[in-house]
Amino acid sequence: MSEDSQEHGALPVEPEERCASDSPATTSILSLRRVFVIVLPITVVMLAIVVGFGFFDGAKWINDLLRPPMVAGSGQVLFRGAPLGGGELRSKPESKGLPGAMGFLDDQGRFDLKTDIDGDYVDGAFVGEHKVTVTLYGQAFAAGTPPLTPEKYASFDTTPLTIVVSKSSADNMYLITLQEDPDSIAE
Repeated sequence: MSEDSQEHGALPVEPEERCASDSPATTSILSLRRVFVIVLPITVVMLAIVVGFGFFDGAKWINDLLRPPMVAGSGQVLFRGAPLGGGELRSKPESKGLPGAMGFLDDQGRFDLKTDIDGDYVDGAFVGEHKVTVTLYGQAFAAGTPPLTPEKYASFDTTPLTIVVSKSSADNMYLITLQEDPDSIAE
């Protein structure tokens, strides 16, 4: 120890002691252990993802988890003061990327909303605001007879109809009244 280091109150420095376990072979084993601690869990997770997506349709499962809730909804469509039977109601959510719902109108104009999820019609519609179209199909009109529903209700671009699907199915009862198109009223 030098006199200089004792004057400033520094502690004496001893040469490093080496353990027999600090050999280069032991150090490389410790490095390999660290690699396995990091690589092995990552490999297991990646393998689980590949198996999940490949064999168990993991993409559909994740999509189902991220999709907003669907809630039952029903109602009735009136036109000219009477139930509009035999038509079809379609809805399109304002939220992009979600499929719309549909409902066939019975002879009393009543409908239940159903949504096509991967080819299966599931009861209900996605929560949120929806634009609505109402059309009649399968009707044979005599020559010169106007359609039963105004054209503005046939397209999502022109329809003024909207519904709000709430989280509570008790709030999802709709009465939709179609208004006569002023241009189609005979004078």
